Amino acid sequence: MTCDKAERLLPLLGRGDLKPKNARVLQEHLINCDRCAESARDYKLFFDLLHSTAGLDFDEELENELIEQSASPQNIEEWAMVRQQKALIEMAVARLPYKERTAFILRDFEGLSTEEVANALGVRTATVRVHISSARARVRRYCERLISRTKERSRNELRKS
Repeated sequence: MTCDKAERLLPLLGRGDLKPKNARVLQEHLINCDRCAESARDYKLFFDLLHSTAGLDFDEELENELIEQSASPQNIEEWAMVRQQKALIEMAVARLPYKERTAFILRDFEGLSTEEVANALGVRTATVRVHISSARARVRRYCERLISRTKERSRNELRKS
């Protein structure tokens, strides 16, 4: 196996999308090639990070500050809204297709550049831009639909009482 082919297969290995035969051949190459083995370690770190951020750790500092200042009803309401928004976004992101979710998290939450995301995923920057744009639109639509349904449910409950 060539180093070029190994580099193209590393993202698939990290995601677990590589066929067993190809995975064995790649593993053999990694044993004999220090450069590719280093890249494989980088991909492993990347995928470990990606899976660790699946719950999207939003700004806990803001949350803690709101809790500390929650003496007034306005601050309690603000804190509750932040918690609801966080949960809503987490649900929306969890429903994204894998490639869109990965690009979205790396770009918008981890702060990687479009080029860095493309390199990490082994795709072109144009592909990353498409994934991110689609992910943002899907998250927005999901949140809008859920908010709309919640408002409708509240209106129906008010009418009943």
